[in-house]
Amino acid sequence: MAEATQNELRMVLIGKTGYGKSHTGNTILGQKLFEYSCSNTSVTTKSKATHATRFGRELCLVDTPGLYDNRINIVLFPRFDDLKRENEQTPNHPGMNKFIDSLRRSLREFFSKCRNRYIEFDNTLVGTSADSQVQRLIEMVENMVRENGGSSYTDVDYQKAELALQKQVEENRIKREAEIKEIEQKMKNEITDEMKKHYEEMLEQLKREVDRLRKEIKEQSFFDGLINFGRKLLEV
Repeated sequence: MAEATQNELRMVLIGKTGYGKSHTGNTILGQKLFEYSCSNTSVTTKSKATHATRFGRELCLVDTPGLYDNRINIVLFPRFDDLKRENEQTPNHPGMNKFIDSLRRSLREFFSKCRNRYIEFDNTLVGTSADSQVQRLIEMVENMVRENGGSSYTDVDYQKAELALQKQVEENRIKREAEIKEIEQKMKNEITDEMKKHYEEMLEQLKREVDRLRKEIKEQSFFDGLINFGRKLLEV
């Protein structure tokens, strides 16, 4: 990839297992170069770079897991054919824009970080219809490359992104550890107060028991005194 020509567009496919990533790669390249299956079992076990020429442009497509800088991300919907079927079956089904608006906040924020770049892909299309969506993708990638100064993503960019990610992870770790310590201290205080209350109740109970015993001893001493006094009277 380091020897790529100036005319070459380099793209990386990322996505969850079973979501049609490799199939989409084949659609983009116009031929079956990536293995795929319809199951949820991962067929791609390691990164694979494949080259092809499409519409006068040399493409380098990498099928690999991973997430890179959002500056150079495009969200691609490879299951757009499913959404189209739902639209046909449900007349009031929301379109793509409303579908995105209905996503949870974290996903909407991800779209925003990607500058709302997304494209629908239907891997069931063939011929000119399939080519048309690939052309749209290439145009989008070309515009994105121009917006980023015409340069491709390099190892330096990756290292910067990795350092930023590591910093964020470390900050999250420190934050979580502080939260854990706070919770532990709170639990410790609660346990201490609870134990203190328990000991105070035990102490009160013991005090009552001691007072009762003292009273019994005092009463027993009084009765013992009366008995001894009576014995002495009988002895006189």
